[in-house]
Amino acid sequence: MESCREVEAWYLRIVLNFQKKWLEDSDEADKIIIGKCAYKASLLTNLTCVILLIISALLYLLTSVALLPSS
Repeated sequence: MESCREVEAWYLRIVLNFQKKWLEDSDEADKIIIGKCAYKASLLTNLTCVILLIISALLYLLTSVALLPSS
């Protein structure tokens, strides 16, 4: 019987090899679409982080509830 770590490593190798082969087999148009989607995901992630930072700052100012404990 294989250990859980061995199964996870095997699965990770399968997934990474599939993604690498899929990207190698893609044509130029597919790679451009992938790049545009990655850029949009990056922008959305950055915007989400800024919004959450502003919300947490306002929450701290209004209620003195902070995300991290203060000494």
